[in-house]
Amino acid sequence: MKVLVIGDSCEDIFLYGKIERVSPEAPVPVIEPIDKTTNIGMAGNVANNLSSLGVDVILLQTQARLQKLDLLIQKVTKCC
Repeated sequence: MKVLVIGDSCEDIFLYGKIERVSPEAPVPVIEPIDKTTNIGMAGNVANNLSSLGVDVILLQTQARLQKLDLLIQKVTKCC
């Protein structure tokens, strides 16, 4: 089966850390970053999930709004 996925993609960034204290300026936690992971998001995530299920995927999108195009191409090439 082939599926054409059309839409925007982005980079999902996940920051992991530990809370050391609460900010004196506002009641919000101050996080000390420990780790960072990035994944492809939006339509790219859909294409990645379909590909992991064994579907032959074609991802169609524009590149005008993407800031990190090289990272996106690398992740899409790996999944699709």
